[in-house]
Amino acid sequence: MPVIACKLICKRANVRIGCWYVVITALSMDGDYDCGLREGSKERAPYHIIEECHRKIRLNVNITNAKKTPEGFEYIYVKEVHDSSTGVKVRLLNPIVLRLRQDQVVLAYPFKYVSAVNGKITEVVVNRENTKNYTGCDDTSPINPTCGLKFERGKAVAYSEGFCCFCPEQPVNRKQTRGGQDCSHVEPDLEKQNLKASAHCLQFSDIWYSIVASYYTANPQKGTVLISADDNRLLIPQPLPGVTLDKLPLAVKNGATDYLLIKKSVINPVGDECDMAGISFEGFAKQKDRCEAPKNTCLKNQPLDFWDADDKKRKSGGKGVYLLENYGSPYKDPIIIDKETKEHWLAIEYYDEQQTVLTIEFNADQIVALTPGRHIQISKVISSSKENKITFNVFLSNKDLAIATIFTQAIDCKFGVPIPIMSAK
Repeated sequence: MPVIACKLICKRANVRIGCWYVVITALSMDGDYDCGLREGSKERAPYHIIEECHRKIRLNVNITNAKKTPEGFEYIYVKEVHDSSTGVKVRLLNPIVLRLRQDQVVLAYPFKYVSAVNGKITEVVVNRENTKNYTGCDDTSPINPTCGLKFERGKAVAYSEGFCCFCPEQPVNRKQTRGGQDCSHVEPDLEKQNLKASAHCLQFSDIWYSIVASYYTANPQKGTVLISADDNRLLIPQPLPGVTLDKLPLAVKNGATDYLLIKKSVINPVGDECDMAGISFEGFAKQKDRCEAPKNTCLKNQPLDFWDADDKKRKSGGKGVYLLENYGSPYKDPIIIDKETKEHWLAIEYYDEQQTVLTIEFNADQIVALTPGRHIQISKVISSSKENKITFNVFLSNKDLAIATIFTQAIDCKFGVPIPIMSAK
């Protein structure tokens, strides 16, 4: 029953952006018709349907997208449709213009929030060699320790006061391993000995990452290796309130292309393990042999370390393993949120060929279809005869809105008269 009414092949700048293949069917009924049912079936159609109509027009739009899709509006002009009651094409008095907005085809990966980690935790050493008027290290004061205190919800965070590393009581000709202060000074009393101690504090960067679990991959082709959420976590930078675009840190300026995909095994949001993203004050303070280790021990595998490693490869023309851009091209609006369910998806642009079928129905009761010849009437017939010739003059009235070509035929003629066929327009 459907017929091809129009076919559009769209091209811009020699780049294929999609083929629009449109099938238009007009359903014409004499009385009330349950437009909600498929023809010849008691099942409801799998798309939005028009009910309680006499006539309707159904458009089936088949869209083929390939590579990057230029976004914007596309227009389809419908001038004629297929009339299911007569089986022929009919022209519309006023053509219909269908406007479609086309967006980039994306792969949407569902994800869920797991936790959060800081982008880069570094160790700050305070001693008399880098601090004026240094009075020594104090990690026991509940009010004003050397490293200060971090407060959350009005309470001091445990171990945020850092820790102290001391030189031996007897002067030695070397520097303290972690703090780097000179241990060769001779101090007159025990109180002055505290001047040879160093304070070791944690400093958090302004960048925090949300940890989410999902499944990510490049375009799903044969042989593509999926990156399982069982082994990996996606790290998405959290917004920085009050920071203008020109002052954003480099690690977040590029948006979703610089989201991080790192191994789950190097993340511990609890923070009680060294050399893990998510290290806490407590985990840092409780590290083994802390004052015998070099500065920044226990602080490996920070998220911004992974970003920095991939950024260096990117600048040198290489390909990294941590940035999301290595696995696909994030959409301009990379996070899709369902307003009703609050579910979140990560949107990655899809460049392989994608077939989309769009079915649209609308009420056609007020749409005039030109039906040439359907309402032709014979208003008068005049015949005349001369010897062996009979002439018929047939007068027709065309009540339609379109010109029609009409064929008339004389039938049931007696006495062996041949059956003539006449045409009129």
